[in-house]
Amino acid sequence: MSDAVCTYHAMKPEPFRLEEGDHDAPQTGTEKNLKEVSGMARILIADDSPTETKFIESVLAPTHHALSFASDGEEAENLVRNEIFDLLILDVVMPKKNGFQLCREIKKDENLRYIPIIILTSKNQESDKQWGARQGADVYLTKPCRPLDLLHAVKKCLGNEDGNTR
Repeated sequence: MSDAVCTYHAMKPEPFRLEEGDHDAPQTGTEKNLKEVSGMARILIADDSPTETKFIESVLAPTHHALSFASDGEEAENLVRNEIFDLLILDVVMPKKNGFQLCREIKKDENLRYIPIIILTSKNQESDKQWGARQGADVYLTKPCRPLDLLHAVKKCLGNEDGNTR
């Protein structure tokens, strides 16, 4: 891994929801998967470090995916259980619930287990990587992470070459 660091300052986008009456909205007026509407994915980034969150956001900005953010494991879990996401990027060391615990709970849930999970953490021991795989992580990256490694992992998890659609 490289020691490259990227600094980026941007506002966090609001979660995507279709309003009733939108031409692409389902007949029930409920939330619709963003990928069904635009081909872009909804990605949840759970990390308690504002610096890391901004780095991830800057790397993913060119993909035009809709990004949501959580600063602890409980907040991330609430978002995952109440909104639709195509990919989760989880830090391990977070307050309230760590990324390993959250990953395990999501992968055990029949309604959520299909969501790919990238663990992005400073925990770089081989035993940590093995533990992440045992919890159900689809990809395990260590910090500092090269931007291209993160983009490649996102593309892999979304199942395509351009990273924008499945």
